[in-house]
Parts: sequence; C-alpha cells; structure tokens
Amino acid sequence: MTTVPVLTRSLAISMMLAFTAPLLAQAADAPPPPAGGKELRAEKWQEKRAAHLTADLNELANRLQLTASQQAAWDQYKAARAEMLKLPHYHMTPQENAADIAKMRAMRAEQMAQLLDNLSTATGQLRAALQPNQQQVLDEYAHQQPKRMREAMKKMREHRHREQPAG
Repeated sequence: MTTVPVLTRSLAISMMLAFTAPLLAQAADAPPPPAGGKELRAEKWQEKRAAHLTADLNELANRLQLTASQQAAWDQYKAARAEMLKLPHYHMTPQENAADIAKMRAMRAEQMAQLLDNLSTATGQLRAALQPNQQQVLDEYAHQQPKRMREAMKKMREHRHREQPAG
C-alpha cells in the first residue's frame, strides 16, 4: 500500500476547496425554488376534490328533498364525507427504507379505517332519519358512487394533463 505524502494531500484538498468555493457561495446566494410545484398542484387537486364533493352532496340533498327534522343527520353525514378529504397525502422520500414506508402505510390505513367508521355511523344515522322513498334514493346513490367517483377522477386527471406544459 502506498501512502500519499501529507503535503500532496493538503495541496489536493486546498485545490478542491478553491474550485468548489465559488460554487458553494453561488448555491448559498441562490433564491429558494419558486413556490408551487408539487405543493401548488396538490392544493389545486384538493380544491377540485372539495368542489366536486360539494356539488355531489348538493345534488344528493336535492334528490333527497330533506326536511328540517332530517337536517341534523344530513349535516353529520356531510361532515363525515368532508373529513374523508382531509386525510393528508403521503409523499415518500428517498431516505425512507422499506420498513418506514410499510409503517406509514399502516398508519394511513388506520386513519382511513377510522374515517370510514365515522362515515358508516353518519350514513346509518342519516338513513334512519329518512323516509322509505328517501332511503331508496340514498341506497341508489351509494351503489352508483364508485362509478361517479371513477368518472370524476378521470375527468380531473384529463384536465390536469391538459394544463401541464409539454416538455
């Protein structure tokens, strides 16, 4: 094994620092990346989801023709549906390992299970407050919901792809 004299190593380190110092200074003076990017897209996506949910719930309320005595159960149902949108989106980072990712997915599944349990309770209370003809409307709505959701998500994705610049 050959050893590099201390003077040669010191000279190599000094030269490396001399060449990289201007780059480091330039990086330190660089402005932060512009606001937007993923955060802005995620915020817009959430706004679109919320707008879609509002429109969907307004349509259902019109179809149900709710009475004043049913309003409290409806408000609970609307709140439970809105809470489903608040589940934060999780972005993996390159530093996370497989165990970290699995743990985060498990925590997210637990959160989703709690939200779905709340929605189930609110839906049951709403259904109990409705008249038989209204219950039928709610049941039909529930059966059609996956199809409506897929169609709405498809439209949002298509719109998002049209908005993104080519490149």
